[in-house]
Amino acid sequence: MDREWNDNQPIYRQLRDRVVAMILDGVLKEGDPLPSVRTVAADYRLNPLTVLKGYQELVDEKLVEKRRGLGMFVKDGARNLLLKGERQKFLEEEWPRIVAMIQRLGLNTEELLDGTGGVQSKSVKRSTTALNAMLGLIPYQGELRVLGRDPWKERDLLMRDVCFIADVAVLPRWIKVSQALDFVAGVHPRFDRAKAEGFLAKTSISLERRVKHLSKGMVAQLHLALIMAIDARLLVLDEPTLGLDILFRKQFYDSLLNDYFDRSRTIIVTTHQVEELQHILTDLLFIERGRVVLSCSMDEVESRYMEVTVNPDQVAAARTLKPIYERQVFGRTILMFDRVERGRLMQLGEVRTPNIADLFVAVMENQARVAQGAAI
Repeated sequence: MDREWNDNQPIYRQLRDRVVAMILDGVLKEGDPLPSVRTVAADYRLNPLTVLKGYQELVDEKLVEKRRGLGMFVKDGARNLLLKGERQKFLEEEWPRIVAMIQRLGLNTEELLDGTGGVQSKSVKRSTTALNAMLGLIPYQGELRVLGRDPWKERDLLMRDVCFIADVAVLPRWIKVSQALDFVAGVHPRFDRAKAEGFLAKTSISLERRVKHLSKGMVAQLHLALIMAIDARLLVLDEPTLGLDILFRKQFYDSLLNDYFDRSRTIIVTTHQVEELQHILTDLLFIERGRVVLSCSMDEVESRYMEVTVNPDQVAAARTLKPIYERQVFGRTILMFDRVERGRLMQLGEVRTPNIADLFVAVMENQARVAQGAAI
């Protein structure tokens, strides 16, 4: 650490700031010990109480922990916590100036992507390799075309027709609703502000409210209004309703379908709440560790896969038809079949089309058994 001290700031605070800088720069890593109070006091000719006060600030901020008999250590997650604070500070202090500059210069989306593409590819939330490749965020092997374009080589052109929403929590908390509209209008040539304001007029969201004062459901409504006002051919939603209650999740998808979707547009959704989407899906894709294990239309799902609650005296006979999955519910046996005639299954018990969640579990577990050479 620098041995010079600024007379205009308390020394304990400067000591704290220097440790923080070392954590951010990677000089001090999570789990690393800090020099003892006695060592720092002797090396820098400081009062031990001054050093202790600086260290205590780090403890209070949950950046450092004291281990009995061992000393002070950098806590796990300290750097991420600091980076989060730095990002928030940047958004509050610098972002309004950047937005004003973008609008004054009249920059469009493609020019912004050209200038910051590398940063975006590193900071965007990753869900699956396939999704990132489709959006041109990572290179890939083989051939991939999205809307007739190579995502990696033609990303600037592709993003004119693609809208990507990582999750509903990406809007800066300090920003006003009106400022969010200003920003999108300034950077996206296909954004219709009047349409966005029309969507918001159907809600209880005021244009002068800040995001931090909105509920999770309201933030989702705001985000939805922004994306539905963009004339994009492909909309990619990555866990768009994460953290919302069931009422807002239903409202989100109903609005998306009624006010946005038409035959000229495609919506791709990644979600763990698949049962809520089953009634609106047209196609299904299951991916396991980068490998496609199922790709089919919902019509094919209904004609191909069947689930049977088997009568107790028919379990042995049902197993001869080689089910892909078996489970017990309240003492009853439920088997799932792939490409078995419905008429044969109706003789064994109650037949129905499986829900997507159960189909996902069945396909994944059966794939694992096949890989181990132990398929049913």
